[in-house]
Amino acid sequence: MIKKIIYIFILILLLIFIFDDKILNYFLSKKITDWTEQNAELNFSKLDYLDGKFEIDNITVREKNDSLSKIFESNFISIDINYSSIFSNLVTFSEVNISNPKFYFNVESIINELDDKKLIDNLDNTTKDKPKIYPLKSKDKNFLISDLSINNFKVIIKYPDNNKNSEIILSQMFFKRVGTFY
Repeated sequence: MIKKIIYIFILILLLIFIFDDKILNYFLSKKITDWTEQNAELNFSKLDYLDGKFEIDNITVREKNDSLSKIFESNFISIDINYSSIFSNLVTFSEVNISNPKFYFNVESIINELDDKKLIDNLDNTTKDKPKIYPLKSKDKNFLISDLSINNFKVIIKYPDNNKNSEIILSQMFFKRVGTFY
């Protein structure tokens, strides 16, 4: 009986080792989808568990109701995590680099009863729905990014009556000590 349990345990470890990137892709896609309440897809290109370095070669967040409408995308993200901090209250990342991110901002028009157009942005949803009430957490997990760099950041603004989108190219950004910590 003990031999069977050991064989099953070794088989599970072997499967996790072989399919680790697929498991991690699924897990993180599901977590990002839950956190943002939007559809998220990502693909790991490099997983180096010993050094704590991860590279994502594609990440896309789409609107939940419209699978063609993007909210955010980036073609490369590298993450350097400090493993010793994973089981503590403060998870630390020594370096995060985000390359070529694009943020899509929709401006919608609504025709009210008086037939005059009123522009609203897609971030102002407070008049439509009541805010979601989250349960109290028993333990809070904080994070700290020591160095964050964002390269070639673009914001694309979509207007309702304009066929051409406005594209704003932002400068290269560097941040130190980003996160939620006390």
